[in-house]
Amino acid sequence: MKKLFVYLLLMLPVVAIADNDDKIKELQQDLEGLDGKRYAKKCVKLSKLYFEDGHYDKAYDVAKMGYAESKRKHLIDYQGICLNQAAKVRIEQPNTTLTLLDRARSDLKLSAKVLRGSDLNKIEMDNTNLMRKLDRRVSEIKNPGEEKGVLGGLAENISSIFSGSNSGGSSSDDESGASTPESRRALELSGMDQDFLIKQLQAQEQASAQMSSEQLKQRFLLMQQNRMIDSMNLAGFLDSLELENKQFELKSKDIEIKEQAAELSVEKSQKRLFIALSGMIVLIAIGLLYLFFNTKKFNKTLQAKNEEIEHERQKADRLLLNILPSHIAQELKEKGHSDAPYFEEATIIFTDFKDFTKMSEKLTASNLVEELNVCFKAFDAISTKHNVEKIKTIGDAYMAVGGLSNDPESARNVVLAGLEMQEFIRHRMNENKDSFEMRVGVHSGPVVAGIVGDKKFQYDIWGDSVNTAARMESSGTPGKVNVSIDTYKRIKDYPDFSFESRGAIAAKNKGEIEMFYVTRA
Repeated sequence: MKKLFVYLLLMLPVVAIADNDDKIKELQQDLEGLDGKRYAKKCVKLSKLYFEDGHYDKAYDVAKMGYAESKRKHLIDYQGICLNQAAKVRIEQPNTTLTLLDRARSDLKLSAKVLRGSDLNKIEMDNTNLMRKLDRRVSEIKNPGEEKGVLGGLAENISSIFSGSNSGGSSSDDESGASTPESRRALELSGMDQDFLIKQLQAQEQASAQMSSEQLKQRFLLMQQNRMIDSMNLAGFLDSLELENKQFELKSKDIEIKEQAAELSVEKSQKRLFIALSGMIVLIAIGLLYLFFNTKKFNKTLQAKNEEIEHERQKADRLLLNILPSHIAQELKEKGHSDAPYFEEATIIFTDFKDFTKMSEKLTASNLVEELNVCFKAFDAISTKHNVEKIKTIGDAYMAVGGLSNDPESARNVVLAGLEMQEFIRHRMNENKDSFEMRVGVHSGPVVAGIVGDKKFQYDIWGDSVNTAARMESSGTPGKVNVSIDTYKRIKDYPDFSFESRGAIAAKNKGEIEMFYVTRA
C-alpha cells in the first residue's frame, strides 16, 4: 500500500501537467469567437493555468488581454479582476525583479481605482494583501543580507562556551542560541579535544606560579564563576536538545499519522472506485439486458410485420395474376409499365350464348348473374387447365387466347378448351332448364397484346385475327365448335380431332371464309 501511495504521489505532478495541458488547449480554443465578459473570464482561467505550468509571461499577457477586452466593453468588475490576476503573477513568480514588481504595483493601483465603489470586496482585500506581499518581495530583493543565519550564531555561542577560560570570562556576555545538529557536533568535538585542554592546564599552572595568593584566589573565584555559567549554559543547551528531540518525535509521529491517514484515504478511494465501477457494471448489464429484450421484442414484431407484408404481397400478386398474364405482371413490377409485343402465332376463342337477351327477360337479375358466374368460373378453370389466357368477358361473351407464351401447341389447347366448354354447357343444360345454349368460334393468326390506360388495368389483344375469331363464333352453330381454315391447318394432323368441312361461309365484313366443325375423335 505504501508503494502504491508513493507511486501515486510521484504520478500526481505528471497527471496534473497533462491535465493542465488539456485544459490550456481547451481554453485557447474557447477564446476564439468570444468577447466581452465570457472572454475576460476565460482569460483569467487560462492565466492561472499558465502560472501553474510556470509560463509566467504568458500568464501575465493573457490576464492583460482580458483587461483590454473588459476595458473595451466597459466591464468595470472584470477590469479589476484581470489586473489583480496580472499583478499576482508578477508578485508570486519565483524569478521576479524590481521592474516586474513596479509593473505589478501599477496594476494593483489601477485595479483598486477601477474597483472603487464596487461590490467586489474579496478582490479589494486581495489587492491589499498583494500590496503587502509586494513590499516584502521588494525588501528581500533590495536587502538580501540583513538577517543573520541562525546556524552561524549558534556555532559562535557554542565556541564561546568552551573558550571562556582563556578569554577571561567573556563568554558570560553572550547569549546561547537554540540547539541544532551543528551545535551538538561542535560540543562533541570540543569535549574530545584533550590536547587542547592539557595545553590550557599547563599554561594555567605556569601563570599560577607567577601569581600571588590573592591573585590566585581571585583567579580561582573567577574560574568557578565561569564554570557555573558554563554549566548553566550546558544545562540549557541539553534542555534545548531534549526539547528538540521531543519535537522531532512529535513530527515523526505526525508524519506517521499523516501517512496512515493517506493510506486510509487511498483505501477509501479504492473502495469508492470499486463501488462506482461495480455500480457502472451493474448499470451496463441492466442496460444490455434491457436492450437485448427490447431488440428481441422488436425483432419479433418486425418478423410479424414482415410476414404480414409478405402475406399481403402474395395476395396482391395473386390478384394481379388474376387480371394480367404472369409475364406482363412481372414486367409491370420491374419496369412500372408494359410494352405491347407482337405475336405471330396466336389462337383466339370466342363464346356466346344463344338467345341470351330473350332468356334474360325470363330470369331475375340475380338468377341471371348467378348462371353467368357459374358458367364463366367453369370456363376460367378450363382455360387454366389448357394454358389458355382469359382476356375478358363482354356481356354474355367470353374471350380467351392461346400462344402468348410461345406455346407450339397453343391452337390444339384452345380447341380442346372450346370442346370442354361445350361439354360443360351440355351437362349444365341437363341439370338446369334455365341454362343457355352456346356457340364457340376459333381462329388463329397474329395479334398485338398489351395494356392501355393508367387506371383499372385491362389486358387486351388487337388485330384482324380478333375480328375474324368473332366472326367464327357468330357464324357457328349452338353446341358446336367452329374453326377457321387457319386453325384447321394447325390442328389437322392431331389424332384428337375429327373435322366436318362447312365450305366457304360468308362472314360479315370478311367475305367468304372456309370453316370447319371440330369434334373429339
